Amino acid sequence: MGKKKASAATVVGMRRGDPRPFLPLIHEATNRHVELRDRPEVYVGLLDQESAFDPAIVSGTRRSPTGALGIAQFTTIGGDEVRRLMDMKTWSDRFSDNVTLTNKLKNFRKEPDATDVPIAIHAGALFLSSLIKKWKGNVEAALTDYNAGGKAAKIVADAGSHAAAKSMLENLPANQKSQSPVYAPEVLAKAESFKQQGMAGISGDMRYVKVV
Repeated sequence: MGKKKASAATVVGMRRGDPRPFLPLIHEATNRHVELRDRPEVYVGLLDQESAFDPAIVSGTRRSPTGALGIAQFTTIGGDEVRRLMDMKTWSDRFSDNVTLTNKLKNFRKEPDATDVPIAIHAGALFLSSLIKKWKGNVEAALTDYNAGGKAAKIVADAGSHAAAKSMLENLPANQKSQSPVYAPEVLAKAESFKQQGMAGISGDMRYVKVV
């Protein structure tokens, strides 16, 4: 019997809770977007919140109860949004140096692309950047939107801060609330922790980024 081919999601050195194997990929992705270029730690925090860098989640072996998949926990709707963004020159031009990546993002689907680590990391950074732009730089609202959608995000934006919006978020119906009462603060706390650990500058160790 021939040797089984490894999944595209297999990254050398993956361990739960450890972002280091992914940092050069994250740096490459965030550096394409003015919304994330100076705060890559926010994206590191988001990915940790979504998947904990757990190899079983990253590879798709373990799925969320909602069906979200991969390192950035893409849903079908999220995949649709990536394709919609890539139909706009404003966003597709950010990938003009890489035709292969452009084409993959223009055809992004939850399955199989959410478990293709390099593509999923670029797709997640694109999606988050679009939300930061949508909410005029309000990172708390953008993170809330990533998790729970526009209604919860608008509550955060209108309130001026997540802290001011928390009680209103807690009173949302379950299908609109998701983790919104805690999601943005938890992501930002993780982001700050990674920054303090020196991981947000994301020089990374390139030997980690061997996708097989």
